[in-house]
Amino acid sequence: MDMLDDDEVQRVGVWGMGGIGKITLVKTLNNKLRTAPVQSFSVEIWATVSRNFNF
Repeated sequence: MDMLDDDEVQRVGVWGMGGIGKITLVKTLNNKLRTAPVQSFSVEIWATVSRNFNF
């Protein structure tokens, strides 16, 4: 959570094995930040990438 107060932080990425709660973690964090008195981020972008994603 401390890194979210750092002005140098522009992005936060979350990755890991499927089924360990990444989406739940990020949704919970996002909801807490939305109701915080000071907004940490001006834009929210959600991207779901499946296992079949190929560059």
